[in-house]
Amino acid sequence: MAANQDSPDTVAALWEWVRLPAYVLPSAPVPEKLRRGLSGLWASLAPRRRRAEKPVEELRFAPLEQLAQRQHAPDPAWLEVVEAWQKCWLGQAVEGPVFVIDPPFGAGADLLRSWAERRGWPCIEAPPAHQLLDDNAAWLDALPEPPWVLPNLEACYLRHVRGLRLVRELLARLRSHWESRCVIGCDSWAWAYLVHAVPIPDHDPWVLQAFDRERLLRLLNPPQANARVRSCDGGAEIFPAENGSEGSSQAASLAALTRGNPGLALQLWRGALRTAIGPEEQQADSDPHTLWVLPVRALEAGLPSTSESRDAESLTLLHGLLLHRGLPGRLLATLLGRSEIDVLGRLARLERAGLVEVRAARWYVSAAGYLPVRWLLARAGYLVDSL
Repeated sequence: MAANQDSPDTVAALWEWVRLPAYVLPSAPVPEKLRRGLSGLWASLAPRRRRAEKPVEELRFAPLEQLAQRQHAPDPAWLEVVEAWQKCWLGQAVEGPVFVIDPPFGAGADLLRSWAERRGWPCIEAPPAHQLLDDNAAWLDALPEPPWVLPNLEACYLRHVRGLRLVRELLARLRSHWESRCVIGCDSWAWAYLVHAVPIPDHDPWVLQAFDRERLLRLLNPPQANARVRSCDGGAEIFPAENGSEGSSQAASLAALTRGNPGLALQLWRGALRTAIGPEEQQADSDPHTLWVLPVRALEAGLPSTSESRDAESLTLLHGLLLHRGLPGRLLATLLGRSEIDVLGRLARLERAGLVEVRAARWYVSAAGYLPVRWLLARAGYLVDSL
């Protein structure tokens, strides 16, 4: 178990709000082949452990149950993120609308709702989907006078011939009253689409800075952590008491793999945590406070395959889910111009492949499937987000 004694100033710096052009993707770590060679050299030179450790090769590993995953890798302290946004807000000269974009698996909309409540500003909920297609102006006409917060602009449009009218009119009204103070949150994929599809003012949105190696180490090893974490590949400590190379390498690899997305990194980390299962006679010697984690290269190799998802219809379906931060099956069928039965059947196949999941009757690209799907869409020439 590593010491984690960040000062209040250091903890606050974990969450940094920046303009989109200042967003910096994490640098890739040392190439894997070279890393393995250096790790092997270090292992040959390192002193022997002072106490006997159970040989890693004698262990078998099992995934943790979901409850245990969240206990050992809890959600971030989102209140700290709200505090960081409050400081950012107070430190800028506000003129006109402020846009805040959030990558998949982030909590941007909930954070803006909490911030609006703190400031006493109205929080505007998006209109129902049928109003987006019916050219119904009731939602627009009911908007209060600014200031207000709209946390999810991605829910105010549909990629459909009739699905952009409302968001166009909303932005037109904002342009005509540019002095209005309001904060608008938007999913990063929806933002990438909307800046091409509708006139959005030349205004750089705000975004949480990418999580690099140092930030990710602190996120995955919070002060309340009480478990020692070792690599399934060789048993090295992931969070050494001092900032050792192995922990840094694991975090750097995960940060680069997830493009600095802390929500995605946390979900993949949870899925990579393991508990040791050794021979029955050795269980009494097991350390109950030790967890194990797959190396990032094994985690990446275990991501779902897209081999059966490369046809045009599947790609368009997956792209639609990302552009709208998830959709109900019936609405997705409407946008694709396909029968609901056909779309639900395709979604079921993608779910079996691990690429999508359904929550509360709404379909999403899964955390495990996100990176393979993003790589596939980018290679096929589809529009992708910048985060």
